[in-house]
Amino acid sequence: AALQVLRAENPGRKVFVLGFCFGGSNAWLMAAQGLDLAGAVGFYGNPQRPPLAPIEVVDRISCPILCLQAGDDPGIPLEVVDAYREALQAAGVDHEIVVYDGAPHSFFDRQQEKYAGESADAWRRVMEFFERHG
Repeated sequence: AALQVLRAENPGRKVFVLGFCFGGSNAWLMAAQGLDLAGAVGFYGNPQRPPLAPIEVVDRISCPILCLQAGDDPGIPLEVVDAYREALQAAGVDHEIVVYDGAPHSFFDRQQEKYAGESADAWRRVMEFFERHG
């Protein structure tokens, strides 16, 4: 319903989704729902989060994906991020995955001051992603 309203009030404009943590995983899931999105951005989302994991639906993703991951996130080990990268590549999905070495989960919000450089880089990448695909 929200997409219908956005599109009705903004004819001809492209729609992106962006989320953090659980919302990041959900953004990637939305990319596989046939919603004609321009792109999906996830900050430290878990591509293997049950019950429906984004890694399980890569073959249905129909828009570019941007993943901004924390390099020091015990809840989302780098092996999980690497597996998602491989799955996206195998499915032919236009994607970019950036891992911020040493940054913890929620580096962009809860610890933004401590990780100001990483946060600034991540936001720059989001804006470039929107520009490139919008």
